[in-house]
Amino acid sequence: MSQVGKIPRVFRIVVAAAIVKNKSVLLLKRRSDEEAFPGVWEFPSGKRKFGESSIEALMREVMEETGLSIVVDRPIYVFEYTVEKPNEIRDVTQINFVAYLSNPNQEVKINKKEHEDARWFTKDEIISLENITKEVRGCAIMVLESFC
Repeated sequence: MSQVGKIPRVFRIVVAAAIVKNKSVLLLKRRSDEEAFPGVWEFPSGKRKFGESSIEALMREVMEETGLSIVVDRPIYVFEYTVEKPNEIRDVTQINFVAYLSNPNQEVKINKKEHEDARWFTKDEIISLENITKEVRGCAIMVLESFC
């Protein structure tokens, strides 16, 4: 059987932090020139590297994307999605964790290479927010109802 024209499937584990502070949750807005999910609000998140635990990956990704140091509480919600690129199809499982700032006085310093904005959102703001996936919206609301 020929491999010509077949696009490889890649399996990824993504970890995400629903960081809670003052009855709000932090979301980052993806750059509008991103190939996947441009301009979409999301949790600080990223791929788990080989040999890395989910907690290690989460703390590393949050620091890289926001400059924040966090304390991870527990996993809260898991969802799956697919990203189709010209050279591969990514089959992704995203594990979302509840997290808190290790120091509540920290300020967000976003990595402009990946995101164009960062903001703390209340439950009411999340409900009416545009450019957010139903999975992230549902998870954010669940976290704010359960952990605030």
